[in-house]
Amino acid sequence: MKPTARDHHTYDLVVLGLKTALIGDRPVLGGNSSSEVRVALAGTANAHAWTRESGIIEELILTERARNFTIRRESQVNSVWDLLLYDTCRREPLLTLYLNASIRSVTRKMKRIKAVSVVQLGNEKQFSVKGDLFDVRHQFEADS
Repeated sequence: MKPTARDHHTYDLVVLGLKTALIGDRPVLGGNSSSEVRVALAGTANAHAWTRESGIIEELILTERARNFTIRRESQVNSVWDLLLYDTCRREPLLTLYLNASIRSVTRKMKRIKAVSVVQLGNEKQFSVKGDLFDVRHQFEADS
């Protein structure tokens, strides 16, 4: 099927088959929904009986429910969710996780980020991550 003008979609970032590094300064994935912060994964499914989260979130929620046999209300935030997110990321061959990793500085060329200097907090390992594209939601944006 050939796309028409009505089929046009615009995004800030589209990732297709790219080797990707995910650098996070926390020990677990999930942000606020992790067992570390303990804010339940909500969305519209918690507000209305006839609505549901869909897509990747729905797949993850269904997998968590299949693996975790505690009552939903008691297990909305748990280590099974953390492990599920970790396992899902580890199964992606083009994704590398750097957890407990703090970005300390950036290297730029012509105002474009070319590399970041990283320190992993648990083992004090220092390394550089280089790339062609960076999606940075960090204080380094203000430095440009």
